[in-house]
Amino acid sequence: MSVRIIPLCGFGKWATGLRIAFVAHNLPKRNIGSNPETLTMFARVMSTNLKKDLIDEAAVEWRTHIEPFKGSGMERAYMLVDRATGKYLSITIWESEALQQANAISPGQVAGRSAMTEKYFEAAPTPGGYDIVAVIE
Repeated sequence: MSVRIIPLCGFGKWATGLRIAFVAHNLPKRNIGSNPETLTMFARVMSTNLKKDLIDEAAVEWRTHIEPFKGSGMERAYMLVDRATGKYLSITIWESEALQQANAISPGQVAGRSAMTEKYFEAAPTPGGYDIVAVIE
């Protein structure tokens, strides 16, 4: 399924025309109170600009950096890039905000983010955190 992303969560106008293949499937439901449809998952979104000539190399490094966190509360991760402009989003989906916050300050995350910033990014990424309130499967 192809989805047209609309500007929300502060990403601004550049996100309007970005096309990605994105299927939100198999995300487990987490119950809150008496509502079985409520999700308590959390998304961490990092945005910056990539050095355009290093996009493919950055994608390999991103996977190497992010994949080990799968066993510590991270459910999924997506790297989105607009190749024409170098705009970059990294979206990681977590079991909870607490697990994501613990990861954000872990030595492996800090070192990996620093290495990615130095080599592939034009500026340090801007972080954002969002509760996942709806999923289409």
